[in-house]
Amino acid sequence: MKKQKIVSLVLTSVLCSALIIPVQSSASAYRAFTTDSYWNTPMPANAPIDPNSATYIQDSIDNGGAYIKVPTVDYQTPVYFAASSDPIYTVTPTSIGPTVTLHIPASAEPAPGNDAQLIVYDESTNQVVGLHHATFDTSWHADGTDRYYLDSEGLEQSIGGTTGNIGHRGVPGPVRTVRYEEVQDGVINHRLECFWWATASSHVFPMSGHENNKGGIVPEGMVARIKPSVDLDSLGLNSQALVIAKALQDYGCVVGDNSGSGNKVKIEVNPNWNLSGTAFQAVPWSSWEFIEAGYDPRDDIGTSQSTSFQNGVSPTSTYNGAIDTMIKESAPNTASGGATTLVADGDDPGSTGQDDAILLKWYVGSIPAASTVTAASITFNVTDFTTSTGFDIYELKRDWTEGGATWNNYKSGTGWQISGAEGSNDRGTTVLGTVNPTVTGTFTVNLNQNGLAIIQNWIDDSAANHGLIITNGTTNNGLGISSSEASTIANRPELTITYTD
Repeated sequence: MKKQKIVSLVLTSVLCSALIIPVQSSASAYRAFTTDSYWNTPMPANAPIDPNSATYIQDSIDNGGAYIKVPTVDYQTPVYFAASSDPIYTVTPTSIGPTVTLHIPASAEPAPGNDAQLIVYDESTNQVVGLHHATFDTSWHADGTDRYYLDSEGLEQSIGGTTGNIGHRGVPGPVRTVRYEEVQDGVINHRLECFWWATASSHVFPMSGHENNKGGIVPEGMVARIKPSVDLDSLGLNSQALVIAKALQDYGCVVGDNSGSGNKVKIEVNPNWNLSGTAFQAVPWSSWEFIEAGYDPRDDIGTSQSTSFQNGVSPTSTYNGAIDTMIKESAPNTASGGATTLVADGDDPGSTGQDDAILLKWYVGSIPAASTVTAASITFNVTDFTTSTGFDIYELKRDWTEGGATWNNYKSGTGWQISGAEGSNDRGTTVLGTVNPTVTGTFTVNLNQNGLAIIQNWIDDSAANHGLIITNGTTNNGLGISSSEASTIANRPELTITYTD
């Protein structure tokens, strides 16, 4: 996948026009490290809670501010994706870290604050490198460096990680800053780092070290998360803050650095952000908890495997367990189960305000009932992308049929509670994922933790599987995807479930 240069900065409540503006990112955000790495493994909803959790939360309330915030511009973190054609440099740190040889774009600049940090993804040399107190004359210099191999598990070598993974006390660059392209994709699928008002002079896994004499009580390496019971969709967060909050709920954040003032998470500067310093005000520290010290969610996962469900392709070429259709307010009694293209829209025909929605379902009975779902994604072939904020995915509750579902009925002769599957008995109200492609072609949606819970229900009880609905009645722009009847079988909707036995 081609990567474009991104300059990542810490968000401030006022975006300065003098800052470098990052170029548009690709439609699928890059994620470092192996799928089964610690950083890329969600925290299970029933992860053990640390016995000091309440004490740490009170410490956050007393000293860290009322809620998590974003740092000031002085502590911005430029992040670049280097090309193999960019200049190559060897940087030997004057204080700590490995000597590194990597490509760095000619336009790269360190952060303007005292830390003068810089992070570079260099895929051509398979590494992500951080520079601390970085300067440039005719070459690059730094007091400190950290380097982690992109195809590794992302852990520091001193705690059992890949040889050559060194630096920043075990927190690699990809964890330290939220990139705009991730939020644009609608999901951040890895753990983040939180910068704490002051940490304790101790550390736990996954950290390999700690700062001393900062005056705090939370060990570095502790993972804080928004409680799974918090319904983030109901809090009124804007769409960008919601994506970040869901990552903080699903994966949590490692307490890995001292902020000097308040508890914070870093985020890159981009003119398209719609965030402020109060972006997370609706999620106070009372909505958070701390995972048990040193807990590794991979320890509770058995043998991991994935199965895809796509008509005519997988699990076998004879699989025909996927059904789909669209329901149209403008044609309320018309069934569309044989359509090769499905449309979701909030204004079809134009200027009428009438809606279209897409219904999908896959039979997943080949996955053993005792399995635990750890990830799920849906891949579409997009025929018409949307310029709106996207179309949300919800659970369906009716036993609808492909040949009988219409705007008025979920099966022939039997109506929805509210036409358009809009009743509480028709579909759930919790968003499971968002379809927001910006180009035509292949687009993959990673379901959030709520989505995984729905898939888990399907595995545990096949009778609970009524499929999904894709809808957005507030947009005047449409989404088109290939259906399970598409003549090109590779374009048919594909559900992929990762699970452990």
